[in-house]
Amino acid sequence: MNEKMRKNAITQIEQKVMPIPECGCWIWPDDELLNIDSHENTTERIIYDVYNGALSENQEISHTCHLSCCMNPKHLSVEIKKH
Repeated sequence: MNEKMRKNAITQIEQKVMPIPECGCWIWPDDELLNIDSHENTTERIIYDVYNGALSENQEISHTCHLSCCMNPKHLSVEIKKH
């Protein structure tokens, strides 16, 4: 993801998430996919990519806070996909 796409993604993310200061979660209000300059993927994968770096195909996201609607990049961790 180039820098222009990254800045566009951050703007879209910040407009849509609802931060919960008490727990640090960033609640994503719906199941809508995040589409950044025609780069569509799951919201959590794009947010992880924007803030933490790209994932490989054999990696998946888990939520350390156990809330699937949370998109705080600090609450997203990477696991190897189980086959």
